[in-house]
Amino acid sequence: AELEELRTTVDRLETELDAAESELEAAREYVPDGDHEITPEEAMAGTNLFVRYERKGGPTLEDAHSGDAGREAVNDNIRLEHHTEFDDDGAV
Repeated sequence: AELEELRTTVDRLETELDAAESELEAAREYVPDGDHEITPEEAMAGTNLFVRYERKGGPTLEDAHSGDAGREAVNDNIRLEHHTEFDDDGAV
């Protein structure tokens, strides 16, 4: 009876291990293959964000703040550009 219980436990653990290995393999598809690794702090410190507007006369963040424009109108007129001080090709 003890042997059968142990076999059942081993079977259950092998099934769990197979499932975990499958999940790990699936997760690896989402991890980029990079040439060099940087820390999140280095990435944040080396990245500049710029707010750009599609139309100069369109609704701006300042208009939204003052209540003169709605969120959707500003979102339609805004874009963010990012520039990095590090080589971001292949960075992980």
